[in-house]
Amino acid sequence: ANNSAITLSVDQLHNINFLCGIYLVQYVADDVIGDHPSRPLLVPGDIEKTLFGVAALYFIPQAFLVLLELWKARLEIAEKSRAALQENIFRKFMYYNSTSRSMISTSEVSLAMVQDVSDMVDSGYMNVFALVKNIGKLVVSSYFIVSESSEALLPLVVFSLATASYVAVRYEDDVRLREKVSDEQASILGVVQEGSLRYQLVSDYFMRPKMEESLENNIGRLNAATVELGTEGVVNEYFPVLLSTALVAGWIALGGEGVMKGEMQVGIYLATISVFKEVGDSFQDIFAATLNLSKAIGPAQKLTYYLNLETDLLERKATNRERRLASKVLRQPPPRIPNGYLEDVGCYTDGLSICFEDVSFRYPGTTRDIFRNINLTCPQGEVVAIVGPLSSGKNTFMKILGLVLAPTKGTFFIPSHLRVLHVPETPMILRASLWENLVLGRQYWEDDEFESNRVIKICRRIGCSDSLMRLLQESRDEFLSRTESTIGAIRGSITSWKRRLSYTDVVLINLARAFIYSPEVLVMSRPVQSLSDHAASQVRVCLREFVRNRGMELPASGHSMRRQRTAFVSFVRPEGIGLADRIWQVTRQGIKEIHHEDVLREDFQ
Repeated sequence: ANNSAITLSVDQLHNINFLCGIYLVQYVADDVIGDHPSRPLLVPGDIEKTLFGVAALYFIPQAFLVLLELWKARLEIAEKSRAALQENIFRKFMYYNSTSRSMISTSEVSLAMVQDVSDMVDSGYMNVFALVKNIGKLVVSSYFIVSESSEALLPLVVFSLATASYVAVRYEDDVRLREKVSDEQASILGVVQEGSLRYQLVSDYFMRPKMEESLENNIGRLNAATVELGTEGVVNEYFPVLLSTALVAGWIALGGEGVMKGEMQVGIYLATISVFKEVGDSFQDIFAATLNLSKAIGPAQKLTYYLNLETDLLERKATNRERRLASKVLRQPPPRIPNGYLEDVGCYTDGLSICFEDVSFRYPGTTRDIFRNINLTCPQGEVVAIVGPLSSGKNTFMKILGLVLAPTKGTFFIPSHLRVLHVPETPMILRASLWENLVLGRQYWEDDEFESNRVIKICRRIGCSDSLMRLLQESRDEFLSRTESTIGAIRGSITSWKRRLSYTDVVLINLARAFIYSPEVLVMSRPVQSLSDHAASQVRVCLREFVRNRGMELPASGHSMRRQRTAFVSFVRPEGIGLADRIWQVTRQGIKEIHHEDVLREDFQ
């Protein structure tokens, strides 16, 4: 707010300086070198010194204003405004709920971050400063014209009304045309992104010609809209120019006659011509700034829409407060346990169970419960196998366990001090270096040497290929020396490693990342579905160690000081059941705990 006020003040100082300059020019023409002076010289009896004095008065304020402009440029109003909008849009996008996320495409968000924000700031907020400055210039110019030549008031009023009428008539069309261009640009971006992200699908079904045709059609519509907008722009650009030229031409003829009759001094006549030219320029700038504001209307509507879509923050906040309150009550140490420790568990907080109490769930906008009245309990430090037939709701249940979804009714309690990680079935790889894909919590490292060796050991234990292990070793020093994140990197040299990977390596990176992160509660959906029997066996060994040793590749000496690890895993092979301490079966009739011998073949789907 302060920087904006400073900008407005500096702009109006320019207008005051402009008015003072006009009066100085008039003074020189009429009173210093004119034949009929009405005001005394600045330096009595010395025209040369007076001229030097006027020159100094004309130059020094302008030089001072230039210094103010340099200072104003460093206020970074536009830069800070863009940064604030981009940060808030991205932050909002990261916390959208599933419904909001389904309502906008990636291409729309990308366009909003890059183009709409710039249009909003440059054509909207910053354009307001230009508009106010030009209005101020018009006011001081009009003041001079009216005070020195009252007969010039009528053409000035006619000029103003003509410009305002044109803007009122054309403004809505201009907004419509700009929105049309923006929509076509978003369509092109959507086709390109879809072709890039779904390239294999497009290639396998021989859809490349169809995608190219779709892109060509969108480009054709964009070109047509751009030509229409360009034609409109030419008319908008030259309309005020013609009006201002007509105004100056009219005053040259009208005012010249007054000079010839001796009704007006030459200085006033010449100064008024100059001012009329400035008035015309001001109207042209106001006209352009007003139309430019139309570029910000569409982006303002879109950004307002994006910033007001629902997030899941309130839902998460309510869930977290319930967890914290329940944990606070349950965490009170039993009075008979000395020092707050249980003999066979460790810290008494490790004795808090994970439980469902009358939990029901249905997706927003639907009327059918996926689950109803679930009541289950398991202690910390166990492997819990989730099994069940196809379309029974296992994936939804895993998302509830991983806190991705919240129950519609009832209480799902996980002690609030436990970190929960949900690992989906589909592996995800960031556009970043290999190490940054594996290590998502380096800021918590205390010993780089130990932690980086631990990463390498886990990757080797889980069964990553020799080529991936070599790449990991070779890029280790670069990762440890890097001070900035490479997430979202454009440079191919950073992300080229992904082209060397097999799909098995991609799956194993996705799993290794979870073991490296080492959450207290690990939720894995079908982690070994795409792996060979041998690779699946190695993952199961790692999973068992993760739970028994309270983390993978961690010192045995610190075992008693670490929190217990609990794993919820949906298995697709019968061999996984051998790891499980307990089994929860998900069916359309509900969810219940069963014994190992009660598991059916159709439960592994």
